[in-house]
Amino acid sequence: MSFDSENITPEFSAANISAQMAVIGPNTKIIGTIKTKDSLSVYGKFEGNIESTGFLSLQKDSFVKGTINCHDVLIAGKVLGDINSTGKVGFTSTAVMKGKIRAAFMCSEFGAKLECPVSLNNNGE
Repeated sequence: MSFDSENITPEFSAANISAQMAVIGPNTKIIGTIKTKDSLSVYGKFEGNIESTGFLSLQKDSFVKGTINCHDVLIAGKVLGDINSTGKVGFTSTAVMKGKIRAAFMCSEFGAKLECPVSLNNNGE
């Protein structure tokens, strides 16, 4: 996985982003559950669970408190909770993560603050 510092969407995700992408704006706070097959980009705050078979992108000033169940996840913001990914999880240098990570693959830029146990299984199990 590689990152473009001007655009936090990693190169690997271009083919995985669906034609539909939902956006939670920077001045928005949502409490609840999101279930979608589409990709999601979060600029604001979200409390609850996120479930998606698509790509999840948490932008630099975003905050998510809850459990994330997604295919591919890229984090530049803050997560307080667990991440369960069937694909890749990536952290930019601005990411802060407190919780547990379970994924097939993971990578992180220098500077990311990760306080979490990590379980990697790239055998599809």
